[in-house]
Amino acid sequence: MASEQNRILVVDDDIYIVQFLKNALKDMYNVDTAHCLADALDLFDEHSYAVIVTDLNLAQESGMTLARYAREKDPYVEVIIVTGHASVESAREAIDLGVVSYLTKPIDLATLRMQVNRSVMSNRFNVRSKMYSVKSDAIPEQLRDHMTDILALYQFVTKLNQTVELAGTVQVLLKEISLLYRADLAILGVKCLGFEEIYSYSLTGMFCTEEEIRGSICEHWNSEVSGVGIDRDSVLNGLVPVEIVGETCSESVGSPTKAGKPFVIPLVSYGENFGFIALYRDAGSSSSNDHHEFYYAMAPLLAPPVYRGFIEKKMHEQAQTDGLTGIANRRALQEALARDIQRAVRYDRPLSVIIMDIDDFKKVNDTFGHLMGDEVLKDLTVAVKTVIRGSDFFGRYGGEEFVVILPDTEREGAAHLAERIREVIEKRVCISTGVSVDYRASVGVAVFTPENIVISDGVDWGVLETSLIGRADDALYMAKGKGKNCVVVAD
Repeated sequence: MASEQNRILVVDDDIYIVQFLKNALKDMYNVDTAHCLADALDLFDEHSYAVIVTDLNLAQESGMTLARYAREKDPYVEVIIVTGHASVESAREAIDLGVVSYLTKPIDLATLRMQVNRSVMSNRFNVRSKMYSVKSDAIPEQLRDHMTDILALYQFVTKLNQTVELAGTVQVLLKEISLLYRADLAILGVKCLGFEEIYSYSLTGMFCTEEEIRGSICEHWNSEVSGVGIDRDSVLNGLVPVEIVGETCSESVGSPTKAGKPFVIPLVSYGENFGFIALYRDAGSSSSNDHHEFYYAMAPLLAPPVYRGFIEKKMHEQAQTDGLTGIANRRALQEALARDIQRAVRYDRPLSVIIMDIDDFKKVNDTFGHLMGDEVLKDLTVAVKTVIRGSDFFGRYGGEEFVVILPDTEREGAAHLAERIREVIEKRVCISTGVSVDYRASVGVAVFTPENIVISDGVDWGVLETSLIGRADDALYMAKGKGKNCVVVAD
C-alpha cells in the first residue's frame, strides 16, 4: 500500500484533543480525524496514511488494536501512541507492534511536531527503498537483494533501539533475527558485568526445553562461543541459566540432532567480546556467504543495545541490593511488600511479615569494632537464608534490622518460621580474624488479612504497607521488652 506522503490520521475519543492536535499539524500535513476505533478503521481502509497518531485508550477500545491493524495492512505506516497512563507493559507491546514513538500527556507541541516530521520522513524513506528494490527491473537481482537486506537491517535496528528494558531487547533481537535468517532456533549467550546467561527463541516450536537448548549449544561448541568465556561443562550441567523467550510449547516437536551447524555471530562492545548469537537451521538448509557477511556487518549495530541492557540490569540490581550483605535493601523490600499486599488483596490470600533486630548490637561494635559488627550482619544473613523458603523475600531494612516477607502465609506458619529463625541465630557463632562472637535476635511478626478491602475503593496502598511494618515493629519491641531473644506475634 503506497502511503500518501503528507496524510496523517489523528485518533482520540476526546474531541478537544483531536482538534488541538489537528490545529497543531494542519499547516504541514493533510490531517484526517476520528473519535473512535471503528471510524479510524474505516478511514484507514479508504485512504493511505504516512503516520497515525492515536490515543492508547479509545472509549473501551485500545489504540493498540488500530496500530496492529494498520501495521498488518501497511508495514510502512508510522504509528505514534499518545497516553496519559504510560507503563512498561504497554510500551513493550507498542514496540512489538512497530510503534515508532510513545508520547505521554500533556503533549509538548514541539516534541509532537518533531516526532511526526521524523515519522513522515521515515515513511517516505521506507516506501521509496522498497519501491526501488522491488519494482526496478533495471537493477540486477543481487543488488535488489542487497538493498532489501539494508532496508530490513534499518527497520530491525530501529525497533531494537526502541526497547525499554533488557527483556524487550532480547525478545526483539532473537525474534527479528530469526525471521530475517529463517532460523529454526536463535540463541543469545552473554557473559559480562558478572552475568552469565543464555536466552533462546524458537521460530518453529522446535527446541522448547532447556535440555535441548543446552544440547544444541554444546554439540557445536566452537571458538566464537568459547571466546566469550562461558564454560561448556557449566552449560551442559545446568549451571548457566537458560531462559526461553516468547511463547513456549508444552512438549518438544523437534530434536537438537535435526539442526545443522549453527552460524555464530560474535557480539563485541567497548572492546569486550561479551556474547554471541547462534542461528540454527535444519541440517538440509543453507545460506550464502553474502548473507553471512551481511549478518557480521549487523553485529556492531546489534551489540550496543544488548550491552546497554545488561548495564541497566546491573545498575538496577545495585540500586536494589544492600552493599554489605548482598540481599535486598530497604527500597527493594518496600517495592516487594507493595506488590505482595496488592496481590494478597486481589486474590484474597494471607500475607505475613517478620522483622528481626540483633540484640545488643551496639555492644558488639563497641567491644569488637565495626568491622566485626559487619561480619555479624553478614553471618545473620547466611543463617536466615538456610531457613526461609524460595518464595520468601528477605532484605535488610536498615542498621541491624532485617525483614522477611512471607506470601501465602498465615499466623501459625509465620510464627513457626520466626521461631526457627530465632533458634538458628541463637546457635550461631560468628568467627572472623580469630575472634568469636555469639549473638541473639528479637523477632516480631505481623499478619495481613485482606478482608473487607476492595481494590476499586481507591485503597491507599502506602498506608497498608506502613501499617503492616509498623505492627511487626511494635511486636519486635515487645519482644525486646520481654527480655530479648524471643518471638512476639502482633494481635
